[in-house]
Amino acid sequence: MGFGVLAIEPPNNHLMKLPTLLVVLASVFIITSCSKDDKELVVITENIRSGNIDFSDLKVGQQSMYLNYWYNCDETAETILTGDTLVVTVTSDENGLFLEERNSEGSSYQFGPVLYPIEPQEGMVKITERTRSRIFNFYGNDFLKFNPENTSEITQNQCNFSIDEDVFIGNEMGFVSRVDIKGLKAQDKYIVSCVPTFEVNGYLIYDKKQVIMAHRYYAESWWTEPDVILSETTEGYLLIND
Repeated sequence: MGFGVLAIEPPNNHLMKLPTLLVVLASVFIITSCSKDDKELVVITENIRSGNIDFSDLKVGQQSMYLNYWYNCDETAETILTGDTLVVTVTSDENGLFLEERNSEGSSYQFGPVLYPIEPQEGMVKITERTRSRIFNFYGNDFLKFNPENTSEITQNQCNFSIDEDVFIGNEMGFVSRVDIKGLKAQDKYIVSCVPTFEVNGYLIYDKKQVIMAHRYYAESWWTEPDVILSETTEGYLLIND
């Protein structure tokens, strides 16, 4: 079974110092097992799964599905999928376009539906009321740009991402050449981070048309200098693209 990778929320805080391990929220993306034989899953921008949300050309009725994953960064697991699927649908009323999020009927955790407005603009979308979104809630900017002119080189650091050897947070528009989440692989994607007040490092990974992943990283650490990391946990959502 093949799956697409993140095409669409972020400026954020540095690695948060948490006294106790945060309980991970149920979130997104389909991933296969962590086998070394897993094939690279690369979203081709021009090849969107029929009916998926195309953020460059939003239409009522478009619908994308995201598989939820969860794992401890330092542990090996047969699968990191929780079995929950997030369904995101473009709807409308007299006020304009909306995104609706809900978990599918077969999911173990029932979430939604929640609706929030989305406004398409040239080369970007505007999402202001996103606090209840599972995809965009941590993103710190009202605009998500799908064709940025300037980007910074971002690299993956196991469970989170770095810019110039520092944790990637803040307002920069990033470009990551390779992503590998427990065997799920993508390449040549845009990446943005979360707001400093959000107690997690969050990342949106996307291309010019689709949001591929919403990836969150949590850490439990001692309040020391330097930090002593006790455990690292990741959860998120992954776009189903075929």
